[in-house]
Amino acid sequence: MLRTPTEGGELVCSGALVASNLVVTARHCVARGVTGPFLCNPRGELLDDGSGAGTLGLDLPAATIEVFTGNGDDRRLVALGSKVVSSQTNTVCIDDVAFVVLDRAVELPALSMRIGAGAEVGEAASLTGYGLDGSMSFGTPVSDLARNTRDDLTIEYVGPPNAADATTVPPRTIVVVGPVGCVGDSGGPLYATETGAVLGVYSLLAGESCTSTGGLNIFTHVAVHVGLIADAFGAAEAEPIIEGDEPPAPDGGTGGGTDGPDSGGAPSEGGAGPGPGGETSGGAPGARQRAASDRGGCAISTARRRGEMWGLAAMLIIVLTAGRRSFKAGRRAD
Repeated sequence: MLRTPTEGGELVCSGALVASNLVVTARHCVARGVTGPFLCNPRGELLDDGSGAGTLGLDLPAATIEVFTGNGDDRRLVALGSKVVSSQTNTVCIDDVAFVVLDRAVELPALSMRIGAGAEVGEAASLTGYGLDGSMSFGTPVSDLARNTRDDLTIEYVGPPNAADATTVPPRTIVVVGPVGCVGDSGGPLYATETGAVLGVYSLLAGESCTSTGGLNIFTHVAVHVGLIADAFGAAEAEPIIEGDEPPAPDGGTGGGTDGPDSGGAPSEGGAGPGPGGETSGGAPGARQRAASDRGGCAISTARRRGEMWGLAAMLIIVLTAGRRSFKAGRRAD
């Protein structure tokens, strides 16, 4: 779980340990952002309505990012950030991914990664995060948030590697349909159930609520961000665990033993969702390989019919301001 104090509040997100001193998460979890409803088009472009909502600014100071593991009485602070390595995207609509280099090595198992090759349509996947409880109850205090895993997911759509090729599925995204995650799951890892390798991080949900059967859960496709992965591991002076180098963990592929992945959003809102015909399998071509120097290449919304442009949505975040939880999840724009 990632916690970042802000002026008058705090942000709570999820992330995954991919080296002893490196966490992958969503960029909107570790960057300054403008709150409010916004629209994205299928190419991952923010449609400017003059409000600035959906834009992202500078990365937050790394030393303010706190990393926790465990639940309840077992929850403990294990590290602080020392450096943020992010995609530097200026909107939440595209490439919403970042890595946090930690100030110390953490004695917990790290997850492997799929690098270079993309996720596949129809592939079984799992999500772990510190979102709301299993009943998606908005009455859950932040102090009671527990790590949960959904291990029955199927990848429905994979966006193309290039924005120019995007028609209905945003570029460099993975889409899972149905009730998957909720507030606080932003940045949580989507990983291959079979191997435990990280494929993406939770970015946005286009749907009526966390429990919407037709909700479209948008993950940033981390596997195709080869250059960013190389930069992050270089900054951490670490080597990635490549998918296949380690056997699946006995708890269903989380790679985290009894702890599982460490998981945890920023104060922004956005929306998106592919229409029909989005079954095209995308992702960067090529074999699964170690990170190289060349570069590979928004959460809860109003109801939206398939085939329409991205709808209004809110990020899967928890924002505490002046001691009060600020949820915009499931609120209709009208």
